[in-house]
Formats: sequence, C-alpha cells, structure tokens
Amino acid sequence: MFDRNWRPSHAAPARDVRKKRFGKSLVYFPSRKNHVQLICESHNEAYMCWLLEYQHHVTQYYIQPVSYRYDSTKKSCQYTPDFFVKCDDGHAYFIELKGSLSELSSHYHSVLDSFATAAAMLGYGFETFNLAEFAKDGTLDNLALLYSRSHRVTDYEQRQLMSCLCTWTGPLSISLLLSHESHPSLRAICSAIFDQQLNFDLRNTLTLNTPLFKPKIQEP
Repeated sequence: MFDRNWRPSHAAPARDVRKKRFGKSLVYFPSRKNHVQLICESHNEAYMCWLLEYQHHVTQYYIQPVSYRYDSTKKSCQYTPDFFVKCDDGHAYFIELKGSLSELSSHYHSVLDSFATAAAMLGYGFETFNLAEFAKDGTLDNLALLYSRSHRVTDYEQRQLMSCLCTWTGPLSISLLLSHESHPSLRAICSAIFDQQLNFDLRNTLTLNTPLFKPKIQEP
C-alpha cells in the first residue's frame, strides 16, 4: 500500500511483469548500484537503468516500485510508476517512462496528476521522462556498450589504468591506451569512461580512435 509506511524493495516488482503481454519482452539487468539483477519489462526500462547507473547523484533506484490504487468509472484500478530513484542529497522521486507523452489520453494524464499529488504528500517528487527524445543521438547506445564491456574489472586493472593516466601526456584514445607499455585492459578503460574518469562526447559513436579527455579538476 502506498502510504507513509511504504518502503521501496528489490524483492519483486509491484506488479507481475512476467504476465504475457503482447509486444513485451523481459530484460534482466545486472545493476551495480543496487547489487541485484533487476527485471525490466521492456528494453526502454533497461535503457533507463543505464542512464541511472551513469548519473553520479543517483545512489539507488527501483523498478515498478509500488502500485497506487485509484477509482475510475465506479471501479478500482491501479497505476504503477516505472521507477523510484534515490539521490545523494536525500531527494527521492518517481519516474513515468513513456515513448511519447503527447499521445497519452487525458484520462491517463489525470491518473499521473493524481499519483503526483499523492507522492508529493509523502515528500516524493514525480517526473515524466520521454526516452524517445533522448535516444535521437548515440548517448544510450554508448552507455549500453560501455556498461556491458566494463563488468568484472579487478582492482589491479583499475590501478594499472590510473597509474598509466597519471603520467599520460598528449592525445588520448582507447587505441592509444591499449598500445601503452603498461597494457591497461579494455574493460578497465570502458569502466573509467562509464564512471566519468575519462570523457568524450556521448552523442557521437565511440570508436577505438575517438578522442578522450580527462575531466578538469575543480579547485576547492
């Protein structure tokens, strides 16, 4: 029940996502931030997971976190938001993920408004997210590639790469790093890019020769 006693859980989605739904396919997402395998109801939800894993201010997130009951035409219905997100500043909010928000019916908009009001009364925010607009460039594909290539990086691999970067001067790219005498691993490089220890323009396709740069150190 969605009230002041509600707490998010990774135990299972609030609704049964395993039910057969036409055009739906489950994606099992290995989340580093949550240390569990999440069950995504669609590839769009998996894309959203990559975004949330990438954002430093997000500490934890939950899929299909709670079902909210409301009355519609004299019958009880329920609405389940797609995500619940916790941030490092204490802020927490729900996300409704849609391909095109402009195509939603007026009734569905009223359901979202009703849930947003209920969430606000409990101190939570509510956001609608149009993933289709965000996916027009290569950002999501790049994040998916980097995340999948950076699993099981050892501490030794990370130290090896960081030692290499500390003394590095001149142009940077994956190809140049791989050819360095210290032989940093590809997964360590991909992990460093995903963790924003190395940067590039995410909107462009990442290749072995894409220019990389180290983030500027902010003065205290």
